[in-house]
Amino acid sequence: MSFLSLAARHESMPTDAAAGALDSGMGDGHASMDMTTPATAASGHEGMMFMVFQNMMDTPLYAEAWTPRTTAQYAATCFFLFILAVFVRAVVALKVQLEARWHAAQMSQRLDTVSSKSLEDPRYTREQHHLAVSPWNLKVDPVRAALDVVTVGVGYLLMLAVMTMNVGYFLSVLAGVFSSSLAFGRFSTGAQH
Repeated sequence: MSFLSLAARHESMPTDAAAGALDSGMGDGHASMDMTTPATAASGHEGMMFMVFQNMMDTPLYAEAWTPRTTAQYAATCFFLFILAVFVRAVVALKVQLEARWHAAQMSQRLDTVSSKSLEDPRYTREQHHLAVSPWNLKVDPVRAALDVVTVGVGYLLMLAVMTMNVGYFLSVLAGVFSSSLAFGRFSTGAQH
């Protein structure tokens, strides 16, 4: 049976009969599609994809095994998201502080280089030296890259938590960002070079 004839039959039938016809029409070697995932079936939210905020306590986080069943488990999950948001903001503040330290060390090294080169060639100015890109450094660049990976990875985890559209998860992330901004905000500002 072709797809078009099956679709025409589907439009002329009542909804329940159409679903049955589609299932029985696939009996010629094709499997029917079940839209239920284990996570939605286990939580009782079969086939539901939330596009609005909801407050169901048994919303899975990251895996179907991580589905809070009790109020204490839900509170612990929200606290975990709070700590995760604080952690990512702390990493951002740490990176800003390390960048400032690395920049100061590079400037001091460059001033030494400018002083020695200007003695050799008076046309070599400090402005010309500041335009040069810093060389790759084994002590700096891997740490910078690792901090970027941690920041982006945890940021994506927080985004996935918010995308569950669970109000508790969303508010936990916002509370973590607010608290960490109060605690670390002064360390994550400053001139970045």
